[in-house]
Amino acid sequence: MKLDLFLSKLDKVKSAGANAWVACCPHHGDKRPSLAIKHDTVTGKVLVKCWAGCMPDDIMEAVGMKISDLFPDNPDYKKPSRAYFGAETIVKSLYHDLFTLRRYTDKMNEGLQKQELSEVIQRLDEALSYIEPGYIPAVPSWGKK
Repeated sequence: MKLDLFLSKLDKVKSAGANAWVACCPHHGDKRPSLAIKHDTVTGKVLVKCWAGCMPDDIMEAVGMKISDLFPDNPDYKKPSRAYFGAETIVKSLYHDLFTLRRYTDKMNEGLQKQELSEVIQRLDEALSYIEPGYIPAVPSWGKK
């Protein structure tokens, strides 16, 4: 791990407590520090968080380093296995959520003007149109139960 090297490449580094710092984010050209850095002394990992929303990969690239530089060297480390959902499961889940939202917009009249409601319905219908009908056994129409 190269914590000292990483900190040396940042501007306006200030201590923010035990094993913690703030600095200007090198990715978006900060004037005031928005990058939080924390060294987890138990795991040895260095955590970075840009409060302006920059991704850690982009931050590390901006200083000429890699994400792996934030982790301790451990030849015995094994990356945990990750369970992935199949495309069909994801699409069915999204379809269910979008369909449910679309059904609620049919019943919503409070708090939205007709123009606003029609824009919401149009966006939901557009999102639903991107889902291939082959993934869903039956695509119900909105007017029928």
